[in-house]
This record gives sequence, C-alpha cells and structure tokens, in this order.
Amino acid sequence: MKLIFSDLDGTLLHSDNTLSHTTLQAIKKVYAHDDLFIPISSRLPESIRLFVPYKAPLVAHNGAMIILKDKIISYTIPTDIVYDICSYCDDLDWNIYDGDNWYSTNQYFKDHAIEESYIGKVSTKIGLEDIKKIQTIHKIVCIGSIDHVTSYLKETYPSLHITRSASYYLEITHKEATKANAIQAVANHYQIPLENTIAFGDYYNDEDMLEMAGVSYVVDNAPDDLKEKADHVTLSNNDDGVAFILNQFYDKESL
Repeated sequence: MKLIFSDLDGTLLHSDNTLSHTTLQAIKKVYAHDDLFIPISSRLPESIRLFVPYKAPLVAHNGAMIILKDKIISYTIPTDIVYDICSYCDDLDWNIYDGDNWYSTNQYFKDHAIEESYIGKVSTKIGLEDIKKIQTIHKIVCIGSIDHVTSYLKETYPSLHITRSASYYLEITHKEATKANAIQAVANHYQIPLENTIAFGDYYNDEDMLEMAGVSYVVDNAPDDLKEKADHVTLSNNDDGVAFILNQFYDKESL
C-alpha cells in the first residue's frame, strides 16, 4: 500500500478554487489500486471534504487534526495563549478554528467574504473576550500585514508552530501539529514505511512534509527555492500537476 498526501490550495485545486474532473478521476485510481489518497491542508475538515469526498483519512488545520477511520488525533492550543496572541495581533484579522467551527473578528480583512466563499463556510464573528469561552482551539490564522508580528510570536511562543501559508497568512498551531508529523502518524497507523509515502505541495508550509515523505513533488507554481528541495517538479496546479503524476504512476505502475 502507498499513502499519497497532497496539499489542496495551490497544489491540488485550481487557482479558481475548483477540483478538475481530471484530478478527481486520478484520485479514484488511487483507491481502485487499494492505496490511500490523503488530503493534508490548513482547511477545516468539512471544507476538505467539499473536494475530496472520502471521510477518512484526512489531515486538517495543517496537522492539528488527523482524522483516521477509527480515531482522531488532535493537537490544541491553550485558550489563554490564544487570547494573548489575538490581543497582540489586534490590528490583523485573527481567526480561530475549532474542528469545523470558524470564529473571526471579521473587521480588518476586506476580502473576508471571498475567504468564506473559498472555505465554503461563513465565520462566526466574535470579540476578544469571547475567546475565553472556546474550550478547544486547533489553529489561529492572522491575516494582513504580518511581518511585524511574525518574529515576536516565534520568539515569545517557542511551544507553537508558526508558519506562513501565503505572504499575508500566518498560521499558528501546537508545536506537534505539522504536516510532517501528520504523515508520520498516518504511516504509523497503517504500518506503512515512510518510503511508501508520497507528498505533493506548493508552498513553504509544505516544506516539512516534503522532507518527511519518501518521494516529494512540488507543482510548477511553487517558489523556485522550494523546487530545489523537492525530489521532483510536476506541472502547475492549473495544469493538474498532481493528476499528471498519479496517472503516470497508475497507468505505468512506476513513480
């Protein structure tokens, strides 16, 4: 059995937030050969399932929530730390994710409605004090001009994993909530050696999983320095780069 992991935005999905028929058919080939295709994304679980219609396994919130067939592995951030971070980032649009729940200030990010259309869910607007009522928090996302907060947060909270998923997106999770650790956890669960894992990505928040996987691919729209670190470069996301490799593999049985 092979485990095939793929990021969604910028990798599996087209830039217009759609999954092509070509890619969906390629994913079906994975399951037809008794392998597993595992979406691994910063998105909520229900948002991932809009595109990859398999209940499990999947990895949500950049590794903070690993949904397997018979259990869920979850890494959360203490509420008091979330409160302090959002207080510090009060000039940004901060977002809090708890499983399939999405809370936001929804007051600074002018394209919030576009973000909601991409995720397929409307956020619940809350204030800073409301954070104290949320018991389980998987992820924080700060949106906007994040350069002035990134270094401070990394220095102040070494117990957290802080990474950019875009130039204006700062994603914050538990230290153990990484895509690399998610690959290891899923491989351990299915007792599959890492050399039988494959990963597709497009941005710096995918870098650790590309290093962890037995074989790594980046799409052609990835940054040049990330291309140098991956084992292979495939076509761009808009040219169905993931499907191109999957079709090569399952039609020729070599990858």
